[in-house]
Amino acid sequence: GLKMCLTCFWFQKMWTNMYLGKLNEARDAGEKCWKSGGFKGALPYTPHYFLVSALTALDMWKSNSGSRSWYWRKFHRFHNSLIQWRKKENINTLHLVALLDAELLSVKKRAKPAEVKRAYDVAISHARRSGFAHDAALASERCGKFHVERNDSYWAQEYINHARTLYVEWNATAKVRQLDLEYNPTTPSGRSALSTGSRRSSGYLKGRSRSNSTLQIEEVRNAPILCMAPSQGDLVGRGVAARPACG
Repeated sequence: GLKMCLTCFWFQKMWTNMYLGKLNEARDAGEKCWKSGGFKGALPYTPHYFLVSALTALDMWKSNSGSRSWYWRKFHRFHNSLIQWRKKENINTLHLVALLDAELLSVKKRAKPAEVKRAYDVAISHARRSGFAHDAALASERCGKFHVERNDSYWAQEYINHARTLYVEWNATAKVRQLDLEYNPTTPSGRSALSTGSRRSSGYLKGRSRSNSTLQIEEVRNAPILCMAPSQGDLVGRGVAARPACG
Protein backbone atom coordinates (compact mmCIF):
# COMPACT_ATOMS: atom_id res chain seq x y z
CA GLY A 1 0.00 0.00 0.00
CA LEU A 2 0.87 3.69 0.10
CA LYS A 3 2.40 3.47 3.59
CA MET A 4 4.79 0.72 2.51
CA CYS A 5 5.83 2.68 -0.60
CA LEU A 6 6.57 5.76 1.53
CA THR A 7 8.56 3.63 3.96
CA CYS A 8 10.55 2.19 1.04
CA PHE A 9 11.13 5.69 -0.33
CA TRP A 10 12.50 7.09 2.93
CA PHE A 11 14.56 3.97 3.57
CA GLN A 12 16.12 4.14 0.11
CA LYS A 13 16.87 7.82 0.63
CA MET A 14 18.43 7.17 4.04
CA TRP A 15 20.55 4.37 2.57
CA THR A 16 21.79 6.40 -0.39
CA ASN A 17 22.62 9.46 1.71
CA MET A 18 24.45 7.33 4.26
CA TYR A 19 26.60 5.84 1.49
CA LEU A 20 27.40 9.31 0.16
CA GLY A 21 28.32 10.64 3.60
CA LYS A 22 25.38 13.06 3.83
CA LEU A 23 24.60 12.52 7.49
CA ASN A 24 21.95 15.20 7.96
CA GLU A 25 20.00 14.02 4.93
CA ALA A 26 20.31 10.39 6.07
CA ARG A 27 19.08 11.39 9.53
CA ASP A 28 16.06 13.27 8.16
CA ALA A 29 15.07 10.39 5.90
CA GLY A 30 15.73 7.86 8.65
CA GLU A 31 13.56 9.62 11.20
CA LYS A 32 10.69 9.73 8.70
CA CYS A 33 11.20 6.06 7.92
CA TRP A 34 11.28 5.14 11.62
CA LYS A 35 8.20 7.26 12.29
CA SER A 36 6.31 5.32 9.62
CA GLY A 37 7.00 2.12 11.54
CA GLY A 38 9.79 0.72 9.40
CA PHE A 39 9.57 -2.77 7.95
CA LYS A 40 7.72 -5.62 9.57
CA GLY A 41 8.22 -9.29 8.94
CA ALA A 42 10.72 -11.25 6.89
CA LEU A 43 11.10 -8.99 3.86
CA PRO A 44 14.23 -9.21 1.65
CA TYR A 45 15.41 -5.72 2.63
CA THR A 46 14.57 -5.83 6.35
CA PRO A 47 18.13 -6.81 7.44
CA HIS A 48 19.62 -3.87 5.57
CA TYR A 49 16.96 -1.61 7.02
CA PHE A 50 18.27 -2.60 10.46
CA LEU A 51 21.89 -2.09 9.37
CA VAL A 52 21.46 1.31 7.74
CA SER A 53 19.23 2.54 10.57
CA ALA A 54 21.76 1.42 13.18
CA LEU A 55 24.69 3.07 11.38
CA THR A 56 22.75 6.31 10.85
CA ALA A 57 21.78 6.40 14.53
CA LEU A 58 25.35 5.69 15.62
CA ASP A 59 26.76 8.39 13.34
CA MET A 60 24.29 10.87 14.83
CA TRP A 61 25.38 9.81 18.31
CA LYS A 62 29.01 10.40 17.31
CA SER A 63 28.19 13.84 15.91
CA ASN A 64 27.08 15.09 19.35
CA SER A 65 24.01 16.69 17.81
CA GLY A 66 20.45 16.22 18.98
CA SER A 67 19.51 13.73 21.66
CA ARG A 68 22.54 11.44 21.94
CA SER A 69 20.82 9.06 24.34
CA TRP A 70 17.89 8.68 21.93
CA TYR A 71 20.19 7.81 19.03
CA TRP A 72 22.17 5.43 21.24
CA ARG A 73 18.98 3.56 22.12
CA LYS A 74 18.02 3.48 18.45
CA PHE A 75 21.37 1.94 17.54
CA HIS A 76 21.01 -0.80 20.13
CA ARG A 77 17.44 -1.47 19.09
CA PHE A 78 18.39 -2.09 15.45
CA HIS A 79 21.56 -3.96 16.44
CA ASN A 80 19.54 -6.29 18.66
CA SER A 81 16.99 -6.80 15.88
CA LEU A 82 19.75 -8.07 13.60
CA ILE A 83 21.08 -10.31 16.36
CA GLN A 84 17.64 -11.89 16.64
CA TRP A 85 17.63 -12.56 12.89
CA ARG A 86 21.05 -14.19 13.17
CA LYS A 87 19.85 -16.40 16.02
CA LYS A 88 17.16 -17.67 13.65
CA GLU A 89 19.99 -18.90 11.39
CA ASN A 90 19.50 -16.27 8.70
CA ILE A 91 22.94 -16.55 7.12
CA ASN A 92 22.54 -13.30 5.18
CA THR A 93 22.70 -11.36 8.45
CA LEU A 94 26.00 -12.79 9.72
CA HIS A 95 28.17 -10.09 8.16
CA LEU A 96 25.70 -7.34 9.11
CA VAL A 97 25.84 -8.28 12.79
CA ALA A 98 29.63 -8.52 12.56
CA LEU A 99 29.81 -4.99 11.13
CA LEU A 100 27.65 -3.54 13.90
CA ASP A 101 29.72 -5.45 16.47
CA ALA A 102 32.82 -3.78 15.04
CA GLU A 103 31.14 -0.38 15.11
CA LEU A 104 30.17 -0.85 18.75
CA LEU A 105 33.70 -1.90 19.65
CA SER A 106 35.14 1.10 17.79
CA VAL A 107 33.44 3.59 20.13
CA LYS A 108 34.55 1.89 23.33
CA LYS A 109 37.30 3.91 24.97
CA ARG A 110 39.28 0.91 26.18
CA ALA A 111 39.16 -1.00 22.90
CA LYS A 112 42.55 -1.53 21.30
CA PRO A 113 42.88 -0.53 17.61
CA ALA A 114 44.10 -4.03 16.74
CA GLU A 115 40.95 -5.53 18.26
CA VAL A 116 38.73 -3.13 16.33
CA LYS A 117 40.61 -3.89 13.11
CA ARG A 118 40.11 -7.63 13.60
CA ALA A 119 36.39 -7.08 14.21
CA TYR A 120 36.06 -5.17 10.93
CA ASP A 121 38.09 -7.87 9.16
CA VAL A 122 35.56 -10.46 10.31
CA ALA A 123 32.70 -8.38 8.87
CA ILE A 124 34.53 -7.81 5.57
CA SER A 125 35.42 -11.48 5.23
CA HIS A 126 31.86 -12.66 5.94
CA ALA A 127 30.44 -10.14 3.47
CA ARG A 128 32.82 -11.22 0.69
CA ARG A 129 32.23 -14.91 1.34
CA SER A 130 28.47 -14.35 1.14
CA GLY A 131 28.68 -12.28 -2.05
CA PHE A 132 27.73 -8.92 -0.53
CA ALA A 133 30.42 -6.81 -2.19
CA HIS A 134 28.68 -3.53 -1.35
CA ASP A 135 28.60 -4.43 2.35
CA ALA A 136 32.26 -5.44 2.26
CA ALA A 137 33.00 -2.04 0.71
CA LEU A 138 31.04 -0.26 3.42
CA ALA A 139 32.79 -2.19 6.20
CA SER A 140 36.19 -1.45 4.62
CA GLU A 141 35.38 2.24 4.33
CA ARG A 142 34.26 2.51 7.94
CA CYS A 143 37.35 0.67 9.12
CA GLY A 144 39.42 3.13 7.10
CA LYS A 145 37.63 6.03 8.79
CA PHE A 146 38.37 4.49 12.17
CA HIS A 147 42.10 4.56 11.36
CA VAL A 148 41.88 8.07 9.88
CA GLU A 149 40.53 9.31 13.22
CA ARG A 150 43.60 7.78 14.88
CA ASN A 151 46.05 9.27 12.37
CA ASP A 152 47.16 5.81 11.25
CA SER A 153 47.78 6.60 7.59
CA TYR A 154 48.99 3.11 6.68
CA TRP A 155 45.84 1.20 7.60
CA ALA A 156 43.61 4.11 6.62
CA GLN A 157 45.01 3.88 3.09
CA GLU A 158 44.74 0.11 3.00
CA TYR A 159 41.08 0.00 3.94
CA ILE A 160 39.91 3.07 2.01
CA ASN A 161 41.61 1.72 -1.11
CA HIS A 162 40.07 -1.70 -0.56
CA ALA A 163 36.66 -0.02 -0.24
CA ARG A 164 37.29 2.00 -3.40
CA THR A 165 38.15 -1.16 -5.35
CA LEU A 166 34.91 -2.81 -4.27
CA TYR A 167 32.85 0.29 -5.07
CA VAL A 168 34.41 0.32 -8.55
CA GLU A 169 33.38 -3.33 -8.99
CA TRP A 170 29.87 -2.32 -7.93
CA ASN A 171 29.88 0.49 -10.55
CA ALA A 172 29.10 3.06 -7.83
CA THR A 173 30.94 5.88 -9.60
CA ALA A 174 29.44 8.67 -7.49
CA LYS A 175 30.65 6.91 -4.35
CA VAL A 176 34.12 6.45 -5.84
CA ARG A 177 34.20 10.14 -6.71
CA GLN A 178 33.13 11.04 -3.17
CA LEU A 179 35.96 8.94 -1.71
CA ASP A 180 38.46 10.57 -4.04
CA LEU A 181 37.34 14.05 -3.02
CA GLU A 182 37.09 13.31 0.70
CA TYR A 183 40.30 11.38 1.25
CA ASN A 184 42.70 12.53 -1.46
CA PRO A 185 45.14 14.80 0.44
CA THR A 186 45.75 16.88 -2.71
CA THR A 187 42.20 18.27 -2.61
CA PRO A 188 41.16 21.15 -0.30
CA SER A 189 38.73 18.89 1.59
CA GLY A 190 41.00 15.84 1.62
CA ARG A 191 41.95 14.13 4.87
CA SER A 192 45.57 14.97 5.68
CA ALA A 193 45.77 11.88 7.89
CA LEU A 194 46.22 9.84 4.75
CA SER A 195 49.46 11.57 3.80
CA THR A 196 50.93 11.98 7.28
CA GLY A 197 50.60 9.72 10.26
CA SER A 198 52.16 7.14 12.51
CA ARG A 199 53.07 4.80 9.63
CA ARG A 200 54.89 5.31 6.37
CA SER A 201 52.66 6.43 3.52
CA SER A 202 53.14 5.23 -0.05
CA GLY A 203 50.67 7.14 -2.17
CA TYR A 204 46.91 7.17 -2.25
CA LEU A 205 43.84 5.92 -4.07
CA LYS A 206 44.12 5.93 -7.86
CA GLY A 207 47.89 5.98 -7.83
CA ARG A 208 48.16 2.94 -5.57
CA SER A 209 48.37 -0.66 -6.70
CA ARG A 210 49.00 -2.36 -3.37
CA SER A 211 47.67 -5.90 -3.19
CA ASN A 212 44.67 -6.58 -1.00
CA SER A 213 46.57 -9.52 0.47
CA THR A 214 47.85 -7.15 3.15
CA LEU A 215 44.38 -7.23 4.63
CA GLN A 216 44.26 -11.03 4.50
CA ILE A 217 40.70 -10.90 3.24
CA GLU A 218 39.57 -13.66 0.90
CA GLU A 219 38.42 -12.46 -2.51
CA VAL A 220 35.06 -13.81 -3.70
CA ARG A 221 34.32 -12.82 -7.28
CA ASN A 222 31.14 -13.13 -9.32
CA ALA A 223 29.11 -14.13 -6.27
CA PRO A 224 25.42 -13.18 -6.35
CA ILE A 225 24.11 -10.19 -4.43
CA LEU A 226 21.26 -11.68 -2.42
CA CYS A 227 19.75 -8.60 -0.83
CA MET A 228 18.40 -5.28 -2.04
CA ALA A 229 20.88 -2.43 -2.29
CA PRO A 230 20.57 1.15 -3.57
CA SER A 231 20.29 0.95 -7.34
CA GLN A 232 23.17 2.03 -9.54
CA GLY A 233 21.01 4.96 -10.57
CA ASP A 234 21.10 6.17 -6.98
CA LEU A 235 24.87 6.09 -6.67
CA VAL A 236 26.12 6.67 -10.23
CA GLY A 237 24.84 10.21 -10.66
CA ARG A 238 26.11 13.33 -8.96
CA GLY A 239 23.07 13.82 -6.77
CA VAL A 240 20.94 11.60 -4.58
CA ALA A 241 18.18 10.06 -6.64
CA ALA A 242 16.32 8.12 -4.00
CA ARG A 243 13.26 6.26 -5.19
CA PRO A 244 10.87 3.68 -3.75
CA ALA A 245 12.13 0.11 -3.70
CA CYS A 246 8.65 -1.32 -4.07
CA GLY A 247 6.70 -1.65 -7.25
